[in-house]
Amino acid sequence: MTAKPIHLGNAGGAIDIHDDDVYFPFSSGRFAYDCVACNAKCCRGHGFLATVGAELATQLRLRPTLPLFLEPSTPEGAQYLMHNCAPGCFFLSSEGRCDIHASEGPAAKPETCRLFPFNDFLRVGRTLVVRPHGSLCPLQVTPPGVKSECSSHQALKEAMQRPGIFARIRQAHATSDAIAVERTIVHLSEQAAGCTNYLQLVAQMVDAQRSAMGEAGSAAFVPNVQRTIAFARQLLSTPSLSELENESEVCHTMMAMTPFLRSYFVFQVGEAPQATNENRVLPLAPIKIPFALLSVFLLAVTARQSGMRDITFQTISQLQRDFLSLVTMMADLDSVLVLREGVPVELRDFGRSPHAVALTRATRALLPTIQSKRRARLGDVLLEHAPGDPLLRGGFTKDIARIIVGKVVDLGEERRARHQGGWRARSRSQVERWTLRYVDDQILSLMFKQIQGRP
Repeated sequence: MTAKPIHLGNAGGAIDIHDDDVYFPFSSGRFAYDCVACNAKCCRGHGFLATVGAELATQLRLRPTLPLFLEPSTPEGAQYLMHNCAPGCFFLSSEGRCDIHASEGPAAKPETCRLFPFNDFLRVGRTLVVRPHGSLCPLQVTPPGVKSECSSHQALKEAMQRPGIFARIRQAHATSDAIAVERTIVHLSEQAAGCTNYLQLVAQMVDAQRSAMGEAGSAAFVPNVQRTIAFARQLLSTPSLSELENESEVCHTMMAMTPFLRSYFVFQVGEAPQATNENRVLPLAPIKIPFALLSVFLLAVTARQSGMRDITFQTISQLQRDFLSLVTMMADLDSVLVLREGVPVELRDFGRSPHAVALTRATRALLPTIQSKRRARLGDVLLEHAPGDPLLRGGFTKDIARIIVGKVVDLGEERRARHQGGWRARSRSQVERWTLRYVDDQILSLMFKQIQGRP
């Protein structure tokens, strides 16, 4: 029997998504949640979309005065945004239950609530990507061998099939083999559910990507990982390789979350985002994504070593969001990088950092004219110019990540990755490169002090 398709009613024209074209970046049944135990956090002050028709009619019948709090969310008026207020939704009872659910049944709930927390949707060609919400729901990773109906792929598909999805869904871009590779990694993450060595999954991800590219495995993987971990430890005081062997709980959570975390690097929404925006994922070559995930793992273990007792889905998801530029740069610590041609690094903004001169020297070291002769790994460049004090060194490393991510490429790729921006950006880039090469550090330091003194 053919499965009922999922109807998308607001996808630039209604379309139907068939069963094989749905991708979940997590293993079926791997995540669980308990609304009563978490005291319905998602229902406390957060808005939701109300679809015109039976759904909105039910809400207005139960709460006739709601129109004051509704705003159209689409030009055609097919959906309205409900402006909820703290401390709870208009339909949240004093017992922490949904009045719509209680009186009308779960199918009558707003689409946002009915599908939550698995309602972060993307379209990649004909494929519908279904992700859990990254922060609002305290998802739990089930123990090895235990499955939860809460995240059963079949149950989630059935919920989406009736009556369909009417929220606006973003279109994402990815390489042609991305979905196939990601499905393989979901399978690998499930196989590794009981494993206590996250580096094993990192190696498998690299092999899966190389296989998709028609390449054999690389003997350089182990030294790449060892140097990446060593560079990170020297720059950020993250754990050593031997310390990672005793982190079974963090490893278990990371194993389950890996496909979900990868999805933010693999699927790019809209145009290439700006490097300065911490909440947007920056393009990263697919073969380097496993090293970005290794970096997230290092940060998660560091958080636990810093006193955080429980490293959960929410913890790791927030670490990736908050340190996005940093983990993206950390994926390249073992790479030989140069500044992209025609891309300004915004030298004038360096003055807003207390590490302005060190940032200038590190950026200068990435000029193609210097790197073509020196061929220094990024980790070595940063260590050469980083402050000696661990507190200052961490701040410097985070600042340089915000500056260079999206503006550097592997040595030899700088012309192929030439920026396609306008003449202003290219001209500014040329001026900055000349300044980095020929203007003395003392003069730049005076300039930065003037910038720092401005309100």
